[in-house]
Amino acid sequence: MSTYLLTDNLYNTRQYPSHTVTASGGAVTGYEVFRIANARRHARDYWTPLSSNTEVHIDVACDRVRSANMLVIDRNSGLSGATITVSSSQEAAYTTSDDTSFTVPSSVYRANGLRSGHPVKTQEGAILLPFNLTAGKFWRVTIGAMGAGVKPTIGGLWLGRSYSPTIVPLPWDDEARYLDRQDIRLGMPGPFSDTGRSADLRIMVKNDAEWETARRSMLQFWSGSPLWYVADSNYGENSWLGYAPPTSFGAPYTNRTGRDLTISLSELQPVRV
Repeated sequence: MSTYLLTDNLYNTRQYPSHTVTASGGAVTGYEVFRIANARRHARDYWTPLSSNTEVHIDVACDRVRSANMLVIDRNSGLSGATITVSSSQEAAYTTSDDTSFTVPSSVYRANGLRSGHPVKTQEGAILLPFNLTAGKFWRVTIGAMGAGVKPTIGGLWLGRSYSPTIVPLPWDDEARYLDRQDIRLGMPGPFSDTGRSADLRIMVKNDAEWETARRSMLQFWSGSPLWYVADSNYGENSWLGYAPPTSFGAPYTNRTGRDLTISLSELQPVRV
């Protein structure tokens, strides 16, 4: 098993103010392309093009060459069965490019292992795709034509470099959850409850080289960007999106040569029950 953490997003212009995000096919008013990176997760917050049954692509022009190894499409998207291609290039015209293609899965499977080139659908409907680390100045996500009268919708899109810790020591728990409900009176709980997943993850950073890989992701997370948490790559369907609760953060040296990194996160807008 491996643990993966992804908060890096080349499409997020708050993380990367010098990046330019565009989409072919235009956009329906109220459903502009910037919505793919705002992490709102609302059912009516998404991008969709003007025309149906047309191949469309979402591009980001980076300020310099940047690397990525994971794509995530959030649950508030309508792409089931669509063919998706991730492309990176050194030229804006994509004359030559490195491409990874897959078909969006329609079902959730138990013990669905997360591995390069294999898309996994999570319990709540997000799609995760790890791929071999690739570098490019121009990145593109292409959605193939989906059929007569059908337009794609993308509510959340992450494309960036994930961090996989070398050492995640025990104790370790991938099933922690919280439950918050309001009592009308003693012994009489209210009709609604808020429940979601939570994690307190301790990571023994192996050395300074690994910390340099992790540092950018951690600074993004500690600055307020949400983080995709893959607790166990053997069970990719259990992955979820979390945020940093109000607290202090750090990665101090203790009694060894590497840093000790502790991450606390709570699930961002969990599905309400």
